[in-house]
Amino acid sequence: VPLGSLLSGGVDSTVITGFMQEALPEPPQAFAIGFDTAPDGGELPVARRAAGALGVPLTAVSVSEADYLAAWPEHAAALGEPIANAGALLVGLLCRQVRQSRKVVLTGQGADEPLGGYPRHAAERVYPWAHRVRLLLHALPQSLAASDRIARLRRVAGEADEARRFAEILAVFSPREAVGLSALPLDEANLVQPIKRWLPHPDDGSDSLNRLLRVDARLSLADDLLIVADHTSMASSVELRVPFLDLELLALLERMPGRYKVSRLGERKWLYRRAIADALPAAVRASLVGWRARTGRKLGFTTPFAGWFKRWLATDADAYVLGPGARLPHFLRTDALREVLVAVRERGQPRERQVLALYVLETWLRRALS
Repeated sequence: VPLGSLLSGGVDSTVITGFMQEALPEPPQAFAIGFDTAPDGGELPVARRAAGALGVPLTAVSVSEADYLAAWPEHAAALGEPIANAGALLVGLLCRQVRQSRKVVLTGQGADEPLGGYPRHAAERVYPWAHRVRLLLHALPQSLAASDRIARLRRVAGEADEARRFAEILAVFSPREAVGLSALPLDEANLVQPIKRWLPHPDDGSDSLNRLLRVDARLSLADDLLIVADHTSMASSVELRVPFLDLELLALLERMPGRYKVSRLGERKWLYRRAIADALPAAVRASLVGWRARTGRKLGFTTPFAGWFKRWLATDADAYVLGPGARLPHFLRTDALREVLVAVRERGQPRERQVLALYVLETWLRRALS
């Protein structure tokens, strides 16, 4: 079976595609997706640069914002459950192109959770420092506090209980926020139980970062990313394979101390990037393993969500989630729903992920209850 790869141009998909290039008799066909309205072409130029450096053919799919938004209802219904993952729909749209020539593609998915690739992992790594200066963090001006990273760090810094702190890091709505949002009585302590279920025994010798990564791999990765990737790809009869989730490799990574994954300066996937640097083409090496790559924005099929989000908040959000045809008010408190919208639209609070979750849940409910 001829193999392909999904290539965003990020470090993990580039590593996988490079190893495929070495192991296969012919260069693997790579596939990338981006938006025609994105500044500087979005991530497609990054994927093209990686493909050129690797010497592999690339099929680039350009999607309009209108097509992306129009596909949301079908996407939400296909998942079978309301998972608010803005990038997952892109995988589905890309697989429609993939199926024309490939049935199996490899991806770089699954490297971030065991190796500490997300900003939330860096937040836990610097928790001891953040806890000591938590009062200073809360005194920051609103212009700085509007950053999602700063907001997350402020929440994490004030929570000494490990399970509750992990809930603040991982959840779109913290347990406290979820209780305030629900129209039905909820026990805040019960909302933390899924995290406690996967926490290692306190005496197992693991550090707090590794405990967070273990939970993240079993909740966010297993219950979110892998589900949406499987459903959206199989809708096009395409099989996604995830080499980074080889069980022996995963077991090895989970035994590694957290300091090798995120440095004390917050550099993500620290040892991993050093280890694979020589395997990367020189033309893209600095951009994938340098300081900015270790501390900056992640690559990986990102969406032009911000522009649409601002327009939707200004014109359609209230009617969609609070209007006569909305389903959410049957399950969630209207005043709490309105507060989330107002907090983002009028006060600039970094709660966009929460609004996306409400949008996806409302979209899914309309299909499920129609």
